[in-house]
Amino acid sequence: MLLIGVLLAKMEVPLATIGIYESTLFLSGICTFFWVSGILNSTLSVYPNKSEKEKKSFLFNIGIILTILSIITTVAAGAYLFLTKQNMVADESIKFAIIIYILINTPTYFNEYYLLLTEQKNRLITYGVIGFLINVAVVIVPIYLTGKILYSIYGLILFSALKLILFAGIIARNTIHQIDKPQIILFLKSASPLIISILISGSADYIDSWLVVTYFGQEKFALFRYGAKELPLSLILANSMSTAMIPILSSGRNIKDNFGQLIKESKLLMNWLFPATIILLVSSKLLYPLIFSESFSESSRIFNIYLLLIISRMIFPQSIMMALNAKQEIFHTAILEIIINITASYLLMLKFGIQGIAYGTVIAFFTEKLILAFLLKSKGIDIQEYTPFRLWAGYSTLMVITYILVENFL
Repeated sequence: MLLIGVLLAKMEVPLATIGIYESTLFLSGICTFFWVSGILNSTLSVYPNKSEKEKKSFLFNIGIILTILSIITTVAAGAYLFLTKQNMVADESIKFAIIIYILINTPTYFNEYYLLLTEQKNRLITYGVIGFLINVAVVIVPIYLTGKILYSIYGLILFSALKLILFAGIIARNTIHQIDKPQIILFLKSASPLIISILISGSADYIDSWLVVTYFGQEKFALFRYGAKELPLSLILANSMSTAMIPILSSGRNIKDNFGQLIKESKLLMNWLFPATIILLVSSKLLYPLIFSESFSESSRIFNIYLLLIISRMIFPQSIMMALNAKQEIFHTAILEIIINITASYLLMLKFGIQGIAYGTVIAFFTEKLILAFLLKSKGIDIQEYTPFRLWAGYSTLMVITYILVENFL
């Protein structure tokens, strides 16, 4: 997605057109991110404890759940786009394209999780590489040839259709085709606290974007979305490791049995990602006009604020809480986080403009991790047992000092 953003900027695509593309991703994400993540992350914690036969039946029912909820979500998205006075998308053709994209693309998130759960690591990497190449091509080539973003959305639909065929193939060949209504109901009840908590805590990005588009307009929305990015690998690697550790932590007799592996992986990420982030922090004001264009110079200030999120990303109490199946506590923490995020973002927006919205997000994310760490402490699990704390504290202090120097002297 970062590469697509760079290419669109280098092609001198108008900010308003880029805003439409970002709106497509925004609308698709806000409709699906919470329940897709909640269901698939719950799958990660439940799957390892089942027998081989139960696993195949369980995955089939997860596929059914994703398909049904995708249809329901598509209907809701269509109602929003066509029956309300929304100010994100005006073109009727683009509205229809977004609806089709949501319907076809949403169930396909299952594919990566299936490859992860069945430990098909080489296929997972291949799937990722091929998907990356196709995704870039289907967005960039149509707009390069026609100048119209609608055809890029059609390209995304075509790519999603290919992934949907793979999804259908996995369900057809590798699962036991037996709908288990009691199992589906029990699973949804179990997953619902996590779904709600992800809706609450994960909505920070969408709340930020809504504030920007509502108070500052479509062009500022494009500038904000281009700046509201972290070091490309930090979010991907941190979330991937957090997700991958859930079944590992769940598999031990004692939750602390695999803390050594969590610390080892955390150290590796910190030693790579913190230095890379600090380098980006120092150089972003020079790099943004070069990588994107002069039109996006303002985005570098948003980007620098979002780089501070790595401080929160590099501790993983949420993985342990998920492995402990502490969904209610995650839910309550998410409520507090979203209250802090809305309040801080709005108040800081009044003083600092769109930069204040970004500051609010950083504050909210750090508060969430702090609360989860205190909850684990109450369970007898100290942060130093699962985190290389001195390394994290040292890097975090250096990050904050570097940010202050960059903002005031560069």
